[in-house]
Amino acid sequence: MRTLVLLQLCATVSAFADPNEWWNQSAMAIDPRPEGIQHHMEGTISFTKLGGNVDAKWYKGDLKLVLRNNLVTSTTTFVMNDTDTRINIVGKSSELYRSIVEKYNAQQAVGYDLTSRLTLGAGIAWERDNTILLANRSTYFGGAHYGVLVKPPILFKVGVFLGFEDNSYAETGLEGLGLGSFPSSYKSLGYRVMANTTLLPLYPKAVLLGDFDFLGYLKDSDYYHWTGGLTLQVQIVTGVSLTTRYQIRYEQGQLIESMANAFNSEAFRSAGYTQQIYNRDEVFFTGLTFSMLAVL
Repeated sequence: MRTLVLLQLCATVSAFADPNEWWNQSAMAIDPRPEGIQHHMEGTISFTKLGGNVDAKWYKGDLKLVLRNNLVTSTTTFVMNDTDTRINIVGKSSELYRSIVEKYNAQQAVGYDLTSRLTLGAGIAWERDNTILLANRSTYFGGAHYGVLVKPPILFKVGVFLGFEDNSYAETGLEGLGLGSFPSSYKSLGYRVMANTTLLPLYPKAVLLGDFDFLGYLKDSDYYHWTGGLTLQVQIVTGVSLTTRYQIRYEQGQLIESMANAFNSEAFRSAGYTQQIYNRDEVFFTGLTFSMLAVL
């Protein structure tokens, strides 16, 4: 007998990506500029519970808060993906069939608009991702954004930053097996390049968004990580949009290199193990977004 229980809750507070809204523009491009503090919030949160042959709890969400006072803009973002999945098989320990994913990312940035195209900015970011044994990653950066194209139908902005990144890693489970050493931390100065594109190719209610974020280490030029993605939003009616996103993340660091060397070693293969570690992760998502502007 097969039993499946599914409970899913989802709530969204977000906005269609309209390039004419103030939070998508430089403060210098808005005339007259409003007095006081402007605010905008968007985000999603979902909870899924499975019961039966599969016991699972999945939490996913993201939040973006934008505050602006005259020429100064504060942007706060938070993204989470927390899942715990067990496959129930009679006579087997559920711990052997358990998967836990913990991905968190938070960032706080402040920008000052010098012109309608040029923005000086600084910020701090924090990340945790147990799928690559990243216990904590703290990034500190400062630099500038420049709007190469600032008028629809194509908007393109690029940013260049210098900063410092501090990584700490979890244990690999391979320590003491004679497969080499595995770093517990890695710190380095680095440079960060970010790019954002907005394209309105079909009709006014269709928006294609592109984003790219690259960080390279100055200590070792062979180590770096980047994330790139494309998002298509089509507004069906006011407050309802069809959202499709494809994202790639690539990580080349000291720990991944050490683990790849261990997995490819003769001692590891001769013992009958076949594990591999991948530098690249891909995500594809499509669904409906119910949107609501939040007035605080």
